[in-house]
Amino acid sequence: MNKMNTWIVGIAICLMANLASATDYATPAGVTLMSEADIKSKVVGNTLEGITKKGEHWAEWYGDTGKVVGRWKKKWIYYGKWQTEGPVFCVKYPDEPSDNWCNTMSLEGDAIVFYDKKGKVEGNGADLRPGKPDWL
Repeated sequence: MNKMNTWIVGIAICLMANLASATDYATPAGVTLMSEADIKSKVVGNTLEGITKKGEHWAEWYGDTGKVVGRWKKKWIYYGKWQTEGPVFCVKYPDEPSDNWCNTMSLEGDAIVFYDKKGKVEGNGADLRPGKPDWL
């Protein structure tokens, strides 16, 4: 195996190892979490848009190939990759690995609620928007 192939295999192993295991996440009492099938049918191909706890706008579109296109503070465009394992949805950002995240989610109307590993609400959630907006 040449150096490039070894490097690619190493990256793939690291990415797979970083995918959170569904068994690591608690299910919040009284909440129906989105399944992997729910995530793929409702989130993929669409956009999540929200406001951080610091009041900063964000939006991300999730493509069917695993591609993420995002916009931060209505200014900066960024890219990433999404993946799922059961009800756990993860987004990895190659340029900002410290911002990578994994959560379980529930859908309440058009609002997504994010849950951490302990089953507690994390962040402010997001609105589910159809398709990919022109500004992304």
